[in-house]
Amino acid sequence: MLLSKRGWFYLVGILLVWVCLIPYTWAAQHAVILHYEHVSERTPPKQSISPDDFAKHLKIIEKEGFQVWPLPTILSYLRTRKPLPDKVIAITFDRAYISVYQNAIPLLQARQWPFTLFISAQDVESIYPTFMTWKMLKEVQAKGVTFANQAYRYDFLVRLQAQETPQAWYQRILTSIKENQARIEMHLGKQPKIFAYPYGEYSPELQSLIAKAGYYGVGQQEGPASLYASLTALPRFSMTGAHAQVASLSSKLYALPLPVIKQTPQSSVLDGQERRPSVYLELENGDYRLQSLNCYDHQGHLLKVKREKNHLQASQVWVSTTYDLQAGQGYFQCKAPSKESARTYWWMMPWFIPDENGRWYRKP
Repeated sequence: MLLSKRGWFYLVGILLVWVCLIPYTWAAQHAVILHYEHVSERTPPKQSISPDDFAKHLKIIEKEGFQVWPLPTILSYLRTRKPLPDKVIAITFDRAYISVYQNAIPLLQARQWPFTLFISAQDVESIYPTFMTWKMLKEVQAKGVTFANQAYRYDFLVRLQAQETPQAWYQRILTSIKENQARIEMHLGKQPKIFAYPYGEYSPELQSLIAKAGYYGVGQQEGPASLYASLTALPRFSMTGAHAQVASLSSKLYALPLPVIKQTPQSSVLDGQERRPSVYLELENGDYRLQSLNCYDHQGHLLKVKREKNHLQASQVWVSTTYDLQAGQGYFQCKAPSKESARTYWWMMPWFIPDENGRWYRKP
């Protein structure tokens, strides 16, 4: 049956509304993953949160009505695009520090909240009292914990060793990940394949490696985990050092993912001569205020942003710096306020920058 002219206008209107609603649906498909390390006042401040502030974090999560889910469940929902309810979070800890056993796990277990411990077996098997032992990990195993992989040795994985070929690098990293998974499962039984990049450093080559090995990947760049991010480089909000401030927690818990559907470049690793990176983004139109989108670097400097709005297609954003970034870890971070609520849309691109001679920096 042929439609009348009025009928065609009606049908086109429905299709336009449906297309416009897609970004809102995808934006709702997100969860916030929190990343902790030490929970102590006697450990390096940049990698730590105090026990008092950690307890305050849990009280805020509880008071605001957030659901704490196991990380594997969230990842499964994202992979299958199963609808996630709003206000879902996961709690994770890197490196299985003893302070987590002493000061964090009792508070989580009292609430019966699940959490994930990322383990490097070399840490656990060392003589240093900084880390939990296999016996301690076994003790907490039946109490809502997931054990996950961080390579046998916690190290800078994107870097080639002296005279190392890309093929030799690939085999070395794959062996470290497989060996670590085997050690974890020998002591703690079968565990899901989830990998946290040491120091938050990753590259397209490393992402490809863990994908082929069957792993999800999580970094340390900030933002909600969503369908707009790769399942091999999902963001986590760091809860260490200055990032652990109690006053800023709520804004991160309520964060929404900026709907980035295309990004150039993909790699966060710069060469020794590249000091002024730029990023091109395509954003699905949606609830965010494009003209209020602002971007900053890791030192809080305002970045140069060019925006182009297209009402029927994706908007375009160019982000760049007019000054040289220093060797080390850095990032570009963009935020845009919601049109409909007090929430904020987040996006972050980390940078891993060697010096002008190609030499890598030490620990961040």
